Amino acid sequence: MVDRRRGRGMNDALDVLTIATREQRKATTPGHSAWVEANAGTGKTKVLTDRVTRLLLEDV
Repeated sequence: MVDRRRGRGMNDALDVLTIATREQRKATTPGHSAWVEANAGTGKTKVLTDRVTRLLLEDV
């Protein structure tokens, strides 16, 4: 799938994952359970969307 306006493809999803902290990346690993609890503005939604992205990319 390509966004023709920006010339971006599916591989950009992997680039987004590299921005996360080590703890956030660990929480996005599909093979592990994770409890995400933190204050507002700390990246909880990003962790959850990264996890879903990884699940979709790995066909889990």
